[in-house]
Amino acid sequence: MRESEHFKALQRHLTDRRSRLDRAVWWLRESLRGLRARLRARRDHGAPTHCDVLLIHPSEKSRRQGRKNALLEALRRAGLRVEETVAGDDRAALRRRHLRPPPRPVPAPLYTSAARAADLLARYRARVILTERNGWPVSTFLRAFRPPETRVLHLAHGILSDQSSKLRFHDFDYYAVFGNSSLEYLCRGEPGFGRTDVLFAGPYFPLPAPRTPATAPSKALLFLGAGPDEEDSDGYRHSCELARQWLAAHPDWTLWVRPHPRGTGKPWRTWAADNAAVRLRPEGESLSEAMASIAAVWSGYTTAIIDCAVAGVPVIVLGQHRDYFECERFGVPRVTDQKGLEVAMASLDGGAADWAATLAAFAGHHIEYREQPVASLAETIMTLVEGRPPAPAASLPEARAAELTARKTATS
Repeated sequence: MRESEHFKALQRHLTDRRSRLDRAVWWLRESLRGLRARLRARRDHGAPTHCDVLLIHPSEKSRRQGRKNALLEALRRAGLRVEETVAGDDRAALRRRHLRPPPRPVPAPLYTSAARAADLLARYRARVILTERNGWPVSTFLRAFRPPETRVLHLAHGILSDQSSKLRFHDFDYYAVFGNSSLEYLCRGEPGFGRTDVLFAGPYFPLPAPRTPATAPSKALLFLGAGPDEEDSDGYRHSCELARQWLAAHPDWTLWVRPHPRGTGKPWRTWAADNAAVRLRPEGESLSEAMASIAAVWSGYTTAIIDCAVAGVPVIVLGQHRDYFECERFGVPRVTDQKGLEVAMASLDGGAADWAATLAAFAGHHIEYREQPVASLAETIMTLVEGRPPAPAASLPEARAAELTARKTATS
């Protein structure tokens, strides 16, 4: 596809879920913003900062959280020159004049994104550019305008699933995903935008270490609290009631509750005051520390269930949720009533080998490099810095086309 047609396809991708009126409003708004960007664009030719790796944080908040610090430290220990910047939003880019005229024509509504990419490439000369913001059209122009020796690698920051439509954008040189489940997601469902080589690497943060069975007593459980957006939901309240009812019927068990770092801990803080069997984990404690002395984890439907599986700790999902992470495919229990919870808890007695196999298969489906996730990603980046192409697990959209052909053949 010619470059001009590719840019037009990007414009269609950004508006294909909008009504005709919304598309017209979007076109006008973004074209006017592009006109302002054209007027604000810098035209000086300062010397770029040379580096091996440029990491573009999706936001200042993401940068402050420091979740990528382990990766940055690994790269710098290897002797690489690493620079960091923040993507920010278009308004900030306009205000700070982080804009340069694009080297080639682009559609009017995409001018701002193209000018932002041109500015980044003018300010930094990197061997590898790391992006993280999903659905960010600037990525298309970073790839289109980059020097021949530069490669754009997009970092997944979670398991890919239907929970976000922005994951259908994959216009990068390389896309580092955690494992096979993410690749399967990319190969099914609605087609995405762009071409990329998919790699298995990461995540960019450490995972819980495998726990030895000897550290787990027989009568303690861990309940993972929900975040502030879910604490008041009917579904979460149902899960909490399910746990409390089971605990009342089994007074010889203790339930430890780990409130979400951003949550209030309700209703458990109130219930713990009246029930000695309910206890709260200390604030600031890691998930690994919280799991060190429990028999199983009870949780809602969050990515924490995958962390539990990586650590080898039995996990039971409470409540009715869409099965984004394919728990049922691998035999991870999902329960909605007392009967189901009784059956799941009974499986803990004498079922250590079965649980170990279930958890290993479930974790392995989602994360390829469970033991050395950060090192796997750092090694991939170093390979690209050296100018050597890493071996991809698959290429898109070719892999998706092959998947669709296989499904048609199977059903014919």
